[in-house]
Amino acid sequence: MNMQQMTSEQLTKRMQIIGKAALVMAALGIIITGRKLLPLLQALAGSFTVDISLTAVMLITSVISLVICVQLLPMLWRLCRNGLPYTVQNVRSLKVTAILMGVLSVLPALTEALLYIFTVTDESLLIRMRNGLLILIVGCNGFFIGICLLLLFIREIVYYGTMLQQESDETL
Repeated sequence: MNMQQMTSEQLTKRMQIIGKAALVMAALGIIITGRKLLPLLQALAGSFTVDISLTAVMLITSVISLVICVQLLPMLWRLCRNGLPYTVQNVRSLKVTAILMGVLSVLPALTEALLYIFTVTDESLLIRMRNGLLILIVGCNGFFIGICLLLLFIREIVYYGTMLQQESDETL
């Protein structure tokens, strides 16, 4: 059966199934990220010794990943419930998720660079700042930047679909 032969009920049902699968994946992401946070919090509490810069970077990455998964849950729940991807709330959720992905790509490297600048004392400030900038440039995660750009692109498509849906609703 091709897309032209599908009824709107079949498309809605298909979107609800996709939403349920994505909701399960987001819930698994929350569980996995939560499990990663536990040892990090124990390390910060002093249960065992670790490199503080590595722990800070991992903690920031885990918290942002957890926020992304939790932030996506309402959008996925709406998709499961009504099967409508073209809503203003979904556009907003995609935009926030894209921004968080951008932050996720830069913030760990920025944290590591700042820790380097402020903890290394045997070099001059100018050299520490130059090396910190290099750490920031090299440390940015290109994968998450690509995901950020992809989500912004998808957001524009969903926004356009939302505008078409509103036009269609107003003409009927």
